[in-house]
Amino acid sequence: MVKIFEILNYNENKITEEQPLMESMFKNDILFISDHGLGFIDKNLAESVSKSNSFVSLNIQCNPENSGINSIKKYKRADHCCLSGHEFELEIGTRKEKINNPLKELNKYINCDNFTITDGKKGTRHFSEGKNRIKAPAIANKVLDRVGAIDIVFAVSSLLVSIGAPQEVVGFYSNLASAIHVAENGNTNTITKEK
Repeated sequence: MVKIFEILNYNENKITEEQPLMESMFKNDILFISDHGLGFIDKNLAESVSKSNSFVSLNIQCNPENSGINSIKKYKRADHCCLSGHEFELEIGTRKEKINNPLKELNKYINCDNFTITDGKKGTRHFSEGKNRIKAPAIANKVLDRVGAIDIVFAVSSLLVSIGAPQEVVGFYSNLASAIHVAENGNTNTITKEK
């Protein structure tokens, strides 16, 4: 499948701390923040997320509309971050192959002990403070549509990191869920225990 075109709508209406969502958002044990850089999360909200007592897991996405604008740098802290290899390169300003210690490089911008980096058909890489870094191979044997694959890796890795699962478990289950997702066209596939 080839993407022919993309339509992006940029929302200039910011969410504010006075809105009802904000009152309940920070009462949760875990916050999953998927920031697509389309105007929903501004610096003030990012600062509130960073100050939260919740386990914070971030996914910062770059696209043609926000490339170079949407950055992990607007957050001060997180417990887990999930980035694509391309987004990782944009954050650190160099090719990922040239970096010996990705955790050290990323921590120049955000205080975070756990990172998941997706590398498409190469799988995922996992970095945690005080632990060995690992590469988890991709296990998809059929790829029809990869759109949304990082969202699946983000969701699964966030949950597993939040409960302290070993990196090998995080990598295996993240890639397994992603393999199930990419085997069908579109976002019609629901991942269940049976799959």
